[in-house]
Amino acid sequence: MRLPLKFLFFISIIMSLSVKSKVIKFDISSPIAIEFNFHETCMEMGVIHPVLIEIKSPLALDCMGTEVDTTEFCLKKYKNRKDFLRGVVDEERKKVVCQFGKSAILSIGCERKFGKICQSAISGCSTLRNIFATNLQIVHKSLIRRDEQKVLTCYFGPKDQELLKFDL
Repeated sequence: MRLPLKFLFFISIIMSLSVKSKVIKFDISSPIAIEFNFHETCMEMGVIHPVLIEIKSPLALDCMGTEVDTTEFCLKKYKNRKDFLRGVVDEERKKVVCQFGKSAILSIGCERKFGKICQSAISGCSTLRNIFATNLQIVHKSLIRRDEQKVLTCYFGPKDQELLKFDL
């Protein structure tokens, strides 16, 4: 099931909690979101009869005591998709959402308390790529000071230039 862009923005805000910094912007080009119920996710990841399922984090479920990583679930379902970004938990709808896109731009406001991710643009964007844009590569990165706050911006693009071709 494809989800509207407003939903993707909501998920971006939730994800800000997992990286302990403020997401200023998370724009995805050609976004696609496919959702799965929690039970199906747990079963697919090898948990037999998952009657007790809890949300462990925005990126993981607890299926009868077994932690299930949503990104690993999505990668298992869509291992050949080069445009895969990430798997996240939609707490309100009780769904796991697999997100896809041709490219993504992510800007993070680095708060003093959680500034470790912003010590360098390359290491920060590498860490964020693993959370926000798994199958894309870092195309551009910058770390600038804006209004007394550091802002880390990462542009993720395809590893394969085929994804950049436009449908005419």
